[in-house]
Amino acid sequence: MKKLKFSILCFLLLLGSVCLLRGQTLTGAWVKIKAERYDKDSDLPLNRVHKAYLRYEFSQGRKLLISSHYAFNASNSVPVDYKIENNIIKFGFDRQFLIEKVNDAELVLIEMEQGKLDSDSVRHIFITEESYLDRLPLDPGDKVVTGEDTTYIESAKLYLKFRTISPDFHAYLSDRINKDYYPGENYFFAVFTIHPQGEIDNIKILHHVSKKSDKKAIAAIKGSEGMWTLPKLKGEKVSIVKLIEDRYFKRRSNEVSKIDFNSLSPNASRKYPPEYLREFNLLARKWLSKDYDGVLKSVDALEKIKPDEPNLFYLRYLCYTEMGDDKKAGENLKLLKKSRLKYLIKEIETGEQP
Repeated sequence: MKKLKFSILCFLLLLGSVCLLRGQTLTGAWVKIKAERYDKDSDLPLNRVHKAYLRYEFSQGRKLLISSHYAFNASNSVPVDYKIENNIIKFGFDRQFLIEKVNDAELVLIEMEQGKLDSDSVRHIFITEESYLDRLPLDPGDKVVTGEDTTYIESAKLYLKFRTISPDFHAYLSDRINKDYYPGENYFFAVFTIHPQGEIDNIKILHHVSKKSDKKAIAAIKGSEGMWTLPKLKGEKVSIVKLIEDRYFKRRSNEVSKIDFNSLSPNASRKYPPEYLREFNLLARKWLSKDYDGVLKSVDALEKIKPDEPNLFYLRYLCYTEMGDDKKAGENLKLLKKSRLKYLIKEIETGEQP
């Protein structure tokens, strides 16, 4: 009896879905907010196979792009062709989803098993990406006010899209600078601002590698003008501060291999371990908000992880200069002059980056 009732329910659902798409469109980006068993009486655990967070983007050219995070420039899939027949989306290797509901705000898809609905089918509930982002709160720490200007640090709510054939901006930048890294492990970090009209300014390198890589990094960042889509806040585009880091291990044979940020063992990351990166990201946010005392505390924490790092002499010099402590600024300037970053002295004297 239960199977009969379930079969009748499936038939009615298919019948009622035939004309569902008339006047509606799937085009755009949708974020999954919930997944549930189609047969709510099923005892098969849902989180075993359908726990992943997904973003589906349908283009007018019948292309579907699926990524594991809505705010991820580099999708972890390539666009695939899709088609719709009798309100069933078909793509990939015989994957089929019944469109149960679609309107301007919500999309509900039921994944079919071997071309039919059964108790193992899963209902995926999506809302538009714009609606999802509107729901996210704005972290007060992401707002940077300088005089009459207000910018926002890139976040899950306000994220940038990099529009090139490169997989993401990190790859775009690193490909242009890593040839001038030193053998061994290298760490680069910079911040810059992208404005609604497309121009890029306030480029500041906070963690340097070499003079040549610095120059190429600034040129690459400035050269990306016009390649960005900016987010909107309350319907208006806003200026966004981008934080970008790059950590590479360069072999002496000039072979450069990317280090996986998420799977480093302590022995494989002696110079810049994950805790160094985490603290430096906090430092950068403090720098943007002009919290120089906070920056110095982060520098102290970083020095315990990597003593005698010349970038820390440089940051101390900048902070003490801003705070008007010429004596301590001078002490760190002397240390900087004896380091591999002594080329930064010219930047300090001229007020311009290399």
